[in-house]
This record gives sequence, structure tokens and C-alpha cells, in this order.
Amino acid sequence: MDTTTAERSNREFWLAHVKAWRASGLKKQEYCDAHALKASTMSYWCRAQAETPSEAPLTLIPINQTSSRGTIAIIRRNAQDWELSLPLDVTPGWVAELLKSL
Repeated sequence: MDTTTAERSNREFWLAHVKAWRASGLKKQEYCDAHALKASTMSYWCRAQAETPSEAPLTLIPINQTSSRGTIAIIRRNAQDWELSLPLDVTPGWVAELLKSL
């Protein structure tokens, strides 16, 4: 990506680099060195992207409880995929409050 000084302050420019870095498998410093980017600025935009709400709202899907033992998994897919496992005896109200706070 060839850049001008004005482009380097452009949100889309940086968020595209954040996405490309995450897909590259490189360490952040290695990616920044390869693209002549400041690692501190890249870190800023990584945080900014993490704070950006995802485009798709969270949705609930029905689940069938087949056992009173075990766990259920809640998986949120976005730039920072994560998974949360909860015991099956967690109340639906508690799960709803948790999802509202995400």
C-alpha cells in the first residue's frame, strides 16, 4: 500500500491495515516494518477497531436443553473472535443482561 501523509490519518486506511495485519499471521512490529508504519499508530487503530460496534447486531438463537449437566457456548464472531461457555443452570435473564453489556 503506497501512501501519502494525508492517507495515513485516514480511518479506512488504518482499519484496512489492521485487518490485513490480523490475517497476515505476522507480529505487529513485523507487519509495520514491512509496510513502513508506526507500530504505536497501528496499536491505536487496533484499539479503535475493537471499540467499533460490529455491523451485525447480536441475535439469539433457540437451543434445546437435552441434559441438566454440561455447558452451553456463546460465540461472538467479529475481529476478535471469542467464546464464552456457561453452565446450563444459568438463568435466561442473566444471559440476557450479559448480552446487553457486550
